[in-house]
Amino acid sequence: MERYDFLVLGAGSGGLASAKRAASYGARVGIIEGDRVGGTCVIRGCVPKKMMYYAAINGRLGRLAADFGWPAPEGDFDWNKLIGMRNGLVDRLETTHTRNLDKANVELIRGKGVLKDANTIEVEGKLYHADKILIAVGTAPVYPPIEGVELGVSSDGLFELDHIPSTAVVIGGGYIGVEFAGILQSLGCQVTLLVRNQLLAGFDRTIVEGLQEAMKLQGIDLHLQTSIERVEHVDDLYHVYTREADGPHEFTAETCLLFATGRKPRTANIGIKELGVELGNRGQIIVDADHNTSVDNIYAVGDVIELATLTPVAIKAGRALADRLFGGKENTTMSYENIPTAVFSQPPIGTVGMTEEEAVAAFGADGLDIYKANYAPLAYAGSPVERKVRTVLKMIVERATDKVVGLHMLGDDAPEIIQGFAVAIRMGATKADFDRTVAIHPTQAEEFVLMK
Repeated sequence: MERYDFLVLGAGSGGLASAKRAASYGARVGIIEGDRVGGTCVIRGCVPKKMMYYAAINGRLGRLAADFGWPAPEGDFDWNKLIGMRNGLVDRLETTHTRNLDKANVELIRGKGVLKDANTIEVEGKLYHADKILIAVGTAPVYPPIEGVELGVSSDGLFELDHIPSTAVVIGGGYIGVEFAGILQSLGCQVTLLVRNQLLAGFDRTIVEGLQEAMKLQGIDLHLQTSIERVEHVDDLYHVYTREADGPHEFTAETCLLFATGRKPRTANIGIKELGVELGNRGQIIVDADHNTSVDNIYAVGDVIELATLTPVAIKAGRALADRLFGGKENTTMSYENIPTAVFSQPPIGTVGMTEEEAVAAFGADGLDIYKANYAPLAYAGSPVERKVRTVLKMIVERATDKVVGLHMLGDDAPEIIQGFAVAIRMGATKADFDRTVAIHPTQAEEFVLMK
């Protein structure tokens, strides 16, 4: 039996970060992966999605350039060139991650891992022992229980398309559905987006309402409060039958029917339930503030615990755990407060802190000052109405302390802008601090320090 100080199950963002950090302290570390190294984010998530997003916005910028006197873009979009470039980047990143494991003295163990006890994992019939085990297996796509669901694809399958479809139906109003609806529409596909309840649940409603208007302006056929009844494939078309408040509807799509209906922790069939590791109602692993599970010596980080399913969170939590277990930093913990995030919609969203709804619940409506702005940026001054992408800003201030408890933005460069402001929010910045800051003019970010 091979023996280690630390075994990590899952070579995604959280597992890779934790394994390399633990090895840096001299621990003998092994990381187990039955799929590609890099996890969802690198292989079939954030990175390849962002490359497609860049293709989409560069197309839009090309059209915008014509409003500034440049010749209008000519020729058709080259899907194969984009896919070749995207897949090449993913392959290089996987190679880099694998090479970096070797440089960090982390042993990569290929195959599906199953826990046999609190210190032992079996991989392809071979047993591996460790003093401590980290579970970082991430999540997998979830399909709704409807007739014909097997005809569609998840976001994983979307990356396998060999051409840009002329029409597509996207089902789901979370990150994935919103992002791919915008990407496909911008690349020349006519998209219908069907959402069971509301778009981007959990995000500030002012920002979401602004995005809904932008999506409609972009040409996306958006339907909210829509129940999917069944799916059929007839005459080379996907037929999606739904029910809305005004009755039944039918939508059709060529080539692409995308189910972006969420993801679920990959905790089945890896032995943790049999060991008594406590799980939530979706199969997520329950952990305490130090990422301890209910079984001694077994820990969990990343999407599998469903506290904040974001790559940077998994990385930071994985490193914090390794610092505590092997670096002698016993008080190191991962804070889940004021985590900034972005949605790479068209236009994108950047946000940090409380939504207005959350702030009202915490402080009461009378305990808040709300500042808003809604405008067409200077970049669109020469563009017709149908190409003007409006920016929406929102600042939420706790009146008693003048502390900014929420900052939200819809508009070009929103993720980049909010990343910087997130430092200020994390440090407890007040509205007075924002007011005292000199604006950089003319920029979009300056509007946050000029709000009245």
